[in-house]
Amino acid sequence: MSVNVSIAHKDDAETIAKLFHQVSLIHYENLKNEFKEPKFENDFSYVKECLEKDDIQIIKAEINGDICGYIILYIHSYPQEFFVNSKRGFVGSIGVDESYRGKGIGKTMLMFAENHLKEQSIKVFDIDLYTFNTAAEKLYNSLGFEDIKRYKRKYL
Repeated sequence: MSVNVSIAHKDDAETIAKLFHQVSLIHYENLKNEFKEPKFENDFSYVKECLEKDDIQIIKAEINGDICGYIILYIHSYPQEFFVNSKRGFVGSIGVDESYRGKGIGKTMLMFAENHLKEQSIKVFDIDLYTFNTAAEKLYNSLGFEDIKRYKRKYL
């Protein structure tokens, strides 16, 4: 199985939105007090908007020409007065089609994203995850991501 990873284009929006919708459903099922029930039209609109922005890039993975995974990669700038590395990459969302999970596609996309950031002289790559997602945590740890901060929430 050969995986081709590249930067997505506007004509990829619908297929990527379908994958994004799968991820939206997982988040909704695990955190109903956090997420609204996903609607495909909202997911499609969001993906299209991301594809139009300069500070967001979507990375796609394809097998035999079919898109089977994506990463929404944000490029953030932080105040240079406070941070050594003021420009950072951040994974806003990552998803692999249900039928392709566990085959290394997420890892391949993350390695592509890392190299893509390095080409832009970006030296910090951030990612976060919800605590229910233990498979993602295992993947991120295997690629050298470290816990550097804890994020807490209390519902009132």
